[in-house]
Amino acid sequence: MAFLNPIFLLGAMAAAIPVLVHLVRRTRAARMEFASLMFLRRIEQKTIRKRTIRNLLLLAMRCAALLLLAVAFSRPYFTSQNPLAAGADQSSSVILLDASYSMRYPGVFDRAREAAREIVNRAAAEERIALVLFGRGYEILMPLKASRAEALALLDQAGPGLDATDYLQAVGAADALLKDSGPGQKRIYLISDFQSSGWNRAAPPVKISPGVELIPRDASAPDTANLAIVDVEADPVVYTQKYAGKVVAHVANFSPDAIEDRAVDLKLNDLVVERRQIRLDPFASKLIEFSGFNITEGSNRATVEISGDQFALDNKFHFTVRRDDQTRTLAIETASRGRSQTFFLQHALAAGENSQYALSVKTAGAVNPTEIDSYKTIIVNDSTGISDGLARSIASFVERGGGLIV
Repeated sequence: MAFLNPIFLLGAMAAAIPVLVHLVRRTRAARMEFASLMFLRRIEQKTIRKRTIRNLLLLAMRCAALLLLAVAFSRPYFTSQNPLAAGADQSSSVILLDASYSMRYPGVFDRAREAAREIVNRAAAEERIALVLFGRGYEILMPLKASRAEALALLDQAGPGLDATDYLQAVGAADALLKDSGPGQKRIYLISDFQSSGWNRAAPPVKISPGVELIPRDASAPDTANLAIVDVEADPVVYTQKYAGKVVAHVANFSPDAIEDRAVDLKLNDLVVERRQIRLDPFASKLIEFSGFNITEGSNRATVEISGDQFALDNKFHFTVRRDDQTRTLAIETASRGRSQTFFLQHALAAGENSQYALSVKTAGAVNPTEIDSYKTIIVNDSTGISDGLARSIASFVERGGGLIV
């Protein structure tokens, strides 16, 4: 037998407390002188013996309770007769399997899964194993238990996700699983491609408990050349047939080799409308611009795509561009000499190359009441000079859902 907390055995000395209390508080007969004993009640000797025996049993029970309490706090356990078998039975291992986005690189997760299977197959029959998938967070697929068959089945079902990587929180979770695993060898197997972005240097450090061994297993690919479309900026809605703005694609080279003459395509509805050839230095990035192409009416599926890369998941960036009609707007003003009353309004609504508004400026006398319905919004800059007939037409226009700004 051994004890997890042998220091608590010192509490067994507390068993002497009831004995001391019994000795201190033991009743002593007081000696008194009497002229005659004829008036005192006689007590049989056997009654005194019974009371003495009962008090001794109570004392023993109190001592035993304190002894058992001290032993319970020391957490005893039975060891195996075979030291080698005992060490194997009490071993605990946590397998941390990286399931982040970078593990989708061809062959990487397969190597990681095979490394985990090898660890499970080499484990002793009674060794406790936990299986944890991690990315930005973590998922405990199997808590600590001696079940190699279940661990192998779960590994067959596991796959990489789309999250980033956070090694510190994964190691902290594994250490927490091992804290209550009892005595014996404790190991954390960290299986990953060890991307540098997974080490959060701003986070507080994670300290592994004493006696826990951290064993890294590298599953990265020997050649990790990768081009990626990191981001795309584009106007989601345009109001002219020709795309007046710019589609800006951020292309990055994550490999140690320079990229020569790669094509970057802009596709609308699966058709290539623009193509750029680029060159990128090792670990460099570049902004690629597309403009001047035609947009069909309605919603358009758009894609920026780069070719010639083994890791194809980040070679495309999808977005949508919708072409809408401009909002026809009528501004009514009073005829005047010099600068128009709607001069500043006209320039404000026409600002930029992708203006939503098509503004027409007319005097009250030049407005034909029958053409009002062709506009969505009417701006009355000055109500002077508006005839009763035009006023009634504008009121009817508003009643039918048209917009009016006075």
